[in-house]
Amino acid sequence: PFRDRDGPEVPGYRIGRLLGEGAMGRVHEATRLPDGARFAAKILVGDTNDTYLRRGLVNEAVAMADLHHPNIVEVIELVGHPLLGLVLITELVEGRSLHAATDLGLVGRLRIIEQVLTGLSAAHAQGVVHGDLKPSNILISQSSIAKICDFGIAQVLGPTKDGGLRRINAGTPLFMAPEQFDDTATLQPRTDLYAIGVLVHQAVVGQHPWKSLDLAGLCVEKLKDFEPPKFDAWGRPLPRTLTSLIASLCQPRPELRLRFALEALQALEVARAEVERNSPAAPDVLPARPSPATIAQTELLSRPI
Repeated sequence: PFRDRDGPEVPGYRIGRLLGEGAMGRVHEATRLPDGARFAAKILVGDTNDTYLRRGLVNEAVAMADLHHPNIVEVIELVGHPLLGLVLITELVEGRSLHAATDLGLVGRLRIIEQVLTGLSAAHAQGVVHGDLKPSNILISQSSIAKICDFGIAQVLGPTKDGGLRRINAGTPLFMAPEQFDDTATLQPRTDLYAIGVLVHQAVVGQHPWKSLDLAGLCVEKLKDFEPPKFDAWGRPLPRTLTSLIASLCQPRPELRLRFALEALQALEVARAEVERNSPAAPDVLPARPSPATIAQTELLSRPI
C-alpha cells in the first residue's frame, strides 16, 4: 500500500491511504483535485487486465449508478489508470463495518439491519439484487447510518442482451441462499432476504446458524428445514415475532420466504420493539467467544466464491 504523499494520481484524484482490503480489491482514500474533497477508491488487486475482475468492477458501477439512497454507498464515477487499471470512486464512509462493530448491543444490531432493509428495498425497487450481503459489506458511519457497499456481484433483474436470464452462483457461502449454489436458478430479491435472515440470526445469537465445516456440507445443510434459535446470546428467550421472522427469511425454498424487503423491515421493527419491551438492556459485548473450530469454519466459509 502506498502513502498519501506518494500515491499515484488517477484522472481527477490522488490516491491515498489504504482503508481496507478484500479478495478482489483494495479500498483507498482518494482526494479530488483540485478542491480536496475526500472519497473512496476501489482498486483491483492482481492482474488489472483480468477480464473477470474488470467485469466485476464495471458491474458494480453499473448496478449502483442509479441507486441514490442514504443507506447505500454512492458511486461517483469509474476512471482508468495505465498501471492501476479501472478505479471505482465512491462516497467515503468514515466509520466501521458491521463486522467490526462488536460493541453494539442486540437492539443496536437490529436497528442497523433495519436500515439495511430500507436501503435494500430501494435497490430492489430499481431491479438490483446485491447477492453478497454480509457484515463486512455493511458500513456504519460515525453518525450510526448504515450503508450497503460492494455491489461487485450484484445483478440487475431482467433479460440479458443475448436473451437469456441473469444467473448467479457466486457470493459468500455462509450468507448465500441455496439457489446461489445452483447456476440454473434465477435471481430474485428473496435471495438477498435469505442473507438478511442469517444476519438477524447472527445479531441475536452471536454467530451464524450453520454446523457444517466444509462447502459441500454447507450446501446440503442449507437445503434442509431451518430451525430458528429460541434464545439470544445471553440465554434469554426470544420473542416469537423474532424467531418467526428468522424462520421465514431462511426458508430453503425462495417462494416460502417473505417477498419484499419492506415486509421484512416491518416485521423486524415489531420484533425489535418487543425485545426492547421485554428484555433489560443487554451487555454491549457478546458473552461467549467462538470455539477454535467455529473460528476456522467461519474463516473458510466466509471466503467469496
